[in-house]
Amino acid sequence: MFSIPLKHIQRSERIGSDADDPAIWIPNTAGGRFFVLGTNKASAAEGGSIVLLDDTGSLRLTIDKIDRPNNIHVLHGMRTNRGRTDIAISTERLTSRLRIWELTHNGSVPAVKELIPNDNGTLFRGESGDAAAPMGVTGTVARDGQADIYVSRKSGPRQGYVHHLRLNLKTTRPTLTFVRAIVEFSGTKEMEALAISGDQKLLYAADERFGIHRIRLSDGMPLGIIPGKPFQGDQEGIASVTIGGKRVVICTDQIPSASRYFVFDERNPAAPMGVFTGQSDETDGIDASDQVRTAQFPNGILIAMHSAGACFDYYALPDRLPRG
Repeated sequence: MFSIPLKHIQRSERIGSDADDPAIWIPNTAGGRFFVLGTNKASAAEGGSIVLLDDTGSLRLTIDKIDRPNNIHVLHGMRTNRGRTDIAISTERLTSRLRIWELTHNGSVPAVKELIPNDNGTLFRGESGDAAAPMGVTGTVARDGQADIYVSRKSGPRQGYVHHLRLNLKTTRPTLTFVRAIVEFSGTKEMEALAISGDQKLLYAADERFGIHRIRLSDGMPLGIIPGKPFQGDQEGIASVTIGGKRVVICTDQIPSASRYFVFDERNPAAPMGVFTGQSDETDGIDASDQVRTAQFPNGILIAMHSAGACFDYYALPDRLPRG
């Protein structure tokens, strides 16, 4: 098993009291630049917010008064009546809602506009307490331009811990429709981090202190577990990315002072291929992209939450992975 040390190229500005989850946004009007959206996981009264950082880690925009935003995800190329657009979706834990913002970039300045769906974006209807408290979120854009959204929660049943919803922006008002409840929960701790595989066929769901579920998106059927045995801490942030032509899934091992990131072959994830080590403290959320290609990040980027600094570290991905 390989071990590759990564050194952060830059560290973002402090974004508040409790940085949690990043999401990479690559506008097609930004001339190769990228942005990072992140959650400051606090109540609205304590400064809960969504921030937008540029490719240098500088704070460009803040959306405040968000009531404990947990995770965030960017969807590129959703279809609307006006054409294609990019959006950010975030869970708002204390209001049991999904929040949605349209992202635009006019060539120099990023901007956001909130889109409010039917029923105010309420999630996990009929539930209460932690079972109605959304945590992780991910999604994929379908061929028809609508999005399939997947949301986890602070607590839930053994069967159907994650909800699958359909988001349509082509209607006069955005519509969010429940499709089904999926993913079996171990009962060990909680399930937060979610991610979609690079081929958009699988959902990964981190069942903390147990392992990572692999779920077939076409029918919600389980396809096995990435075992939690090699992890020292919680299984947290997940990202799928291609490195040196190989599609891998990166899974966070949440460790104080120096978290590490196990790398699994998406085709055969029974055991890790290796591990990336870094300087980020007690990492929760991560995101990665092989579409970012800049002078500092020629082979792609890994963004990792740095708990001690309430900020995000930007790591350059290697050009290839060792054989064997």
